[in-house]
Amino acid sequence: MDKDIRIIYRVWGWEVTAGVSIIILATILLPKYLGGGFTTLPEFINNRFDQQTRLLIVLLFMVGYGFITIPSVLYSGSIAVLQIFDIPHLFGITFEQSVWAIVWLIGIIGTLYAILGGLKAIAISDTLNGIGLLIVGILVPILGFITLGDGNFFIWNEDNCNTPS
Repeated sequence: MDKDIRIIYRVWGWEVTAGVSIIILATILLPKYLGGGFTTLPEFINNRFDQQTRLLIVLLFMVGYGFITIPSVLYSGSIAVLQIFDIPHLFGITFEQSVWAIVWLIGIIGTLYAILGGLKAIAISDTLNGIGLLIVGILVPILGFITLGDGNFFIWNEDNCNTPS
């Protein structure tokens, strides 16, 4: 078997398990969750189990956010900012120093935004970001096909097709 095919199967395996997990969540757990009128997962856990289990799960979530999610977001955001603005060259600092500076800057801005704006500001920005991602997600393939088809995305003709003669 070709090496590239094995890599594709590995990626495919992750996607299949994600699909199975979503189906299980939607058919088994979601009806119980919605039927109880819960608004948060800790509320569901507290009702289903006891307070100690709820605290343990909340602690695990917070540790996961603190050590996995937030550092990943801060680092990837800093790398994106560095690639766009070339901070090391602008300020005459090393790449590592600029990564740390941008990580702290993004973290401070995000913290101030959440503290001063509250949950309503976060919900509004999440909604606007979701709408923007949806629009861009629809536009990317359309603009790609227009570019690949020399602007003939909506017109079918034999000149822009790679059909054997």
